[in-house]
Formats: sequence, C-alpha cells, structure tokens
Amino acid sequence: MPHSQEIVELSELEIEHVLCHVYETLMVYEYATPSIFSALTRLSIVSFLRGKGVQEGIEFIAVDVFRQFSEFTQNNKKYEWFTSWSQRLIELIEERQTDNDGLL
Repeated sequence: MPHSQEIVELSELEIEHVLCHVYETLMVYEYATPSIFSALTRLSIVSFLRGKGVQEGIEFIAVDVFRQFSEFTQNNKKYEWFTSWSQRLIELIEERQTDNDGLL
C-alpha cells in the first residue's frame, strides 16, 4: 500500500505545544524509559495530526514530524531534554539490534 507523500510543516508554536505535552506527561512517570518516551512522543504526534484532520499515511507523516522536532530541539537549548531522550532511544534501538544480530 503506497504511503501518502503529504508533509505537514508545523509552526514553531505547534512544535512547542506538542513538546510541552510530551514533557509534562513524561515527568509524571517515576521511572521513565526510552520506550515510554518513544510511545508518548508517537501518541502526541499522532493525536496532534488527527486533530489537524490528517487521516491518510499518518505513520509516515508522524516520522517526518519527529524529524521536525529533532531539528527544532537541536537548535533550542530549552529542549535539550528531548535531544537527550532521543539519544537514549537511539542507543536502546542499537543495543537491541546488536542483541538480535547475535541470535542469527
């Protein structure tokens, strides 16, 4: 099934609002993990996109929105927490891939 090539460009204000929701929810967890960060971020992005009326190709578009978040946060010290959690998530994924390679 082909993915929609629609791209949703978010304004800085929209990015900040979604990041705020991710951060506030993440802070509720006593022992947050990279997996929890990933799930919260994905759910926040998908919910935001659905609120904007996006229905087709939402997972593909969500990946691009995450890229927009990453670019925005790398240039804004206020959101270093997002960059830090993203790095932890990357390390977790790499670790799992390394573990799975040993099973082959």
